[in-house]
Amino acid sequence: MKNVINKVIIIARYLFGGFMICGGLIEFSANPGFAIVCFAFGISLFPVIYGKFFAKYISDEKLLFALQFVIPIVLFLIFSSSIPENTSTSKSNSTSKTSKRIVEVIDFSSMAEEEIKTWCENNNVICSLKKEYSTTIAEGKFVEQSVAVGGTIEEGSIIYITYSRGKEPTKSQQNALRTAHQYLRTMPFSYKGLVEQLEYEKYSHDDAVYAADNCGADWNEQAKKDAAAYLKIMGFSHDGLVEQLEFEGYTHEQAEYGVSANGL
Repeated sequence: MKNVINKVIIIARYLFGGFMICGGLIEFSANPGFAIVCFAFGISLFPVIYGKFFAKYISDEKLLFALQFVIPIVLFLIFSSSIPENTSTSKSNSTSKTSKRIVEVIDFSSMAEEEIKTWCENNNVICSLKKEYSTTIAEGKFVEQSVAVGGTIEEGSIIYITYSRGKEPTKSQQNALRTAHQYLRTMPFSYKGLVEQLEYEKYSHDDAVYAADNCGADWNEQAKKDAAAYLKIMGFSHDGLVEQLEFEGYTHEQAEYGVSANGL
């Protein structure tokens, strides 16, 4: 029974010693002091050390057995006693190297977006501009900044600057906008033509106007696509195609752009 216990202890020591050595090797580049402790502790656990160096001079088995546990602990205490000083020194050096400049935040409420971006770049601060719905503040107007005027942050920090998206659209406005997007994916429309089409779909005039205002369409590009579609069907003179596009609801400038963009 004693032999079995001894074998189990030896195997456990080998496994744990190997684990400590591997841990020391892995941590050596990041934390040399801790790595040395692990490495020394792991080496001292291997029974071969005692077989070669201590068993020759110590005949008392109980004392030899005790040394197998005492020596690793002593080595651990010796090496670990030097770690706090090194660690603190390393931390202080790291802190001094990575100390960041403190930036005082200004008032962004009356500044244009480009001015804000320039200020942030000059002060090495990350500015994140976002939009949220507001029932009290008009669309495009300043709402708030995440750091108060006169507050301080470290360089590299993020400041969130919020602008209004205006009032949140009603359900009918959202549906009108979705329908507008569906139409624009299938064929070109002028602003006026899209409003009329949505009204034909039984949306109210206000909902149709909201959808046309917020669909994101480039009306010049819509005129260009519309002109190209007409030219595939029949021939047109420059003035004739301009008149046709104006009939479709495009402004004179949009119609001129669309025709000219098709080389006519």
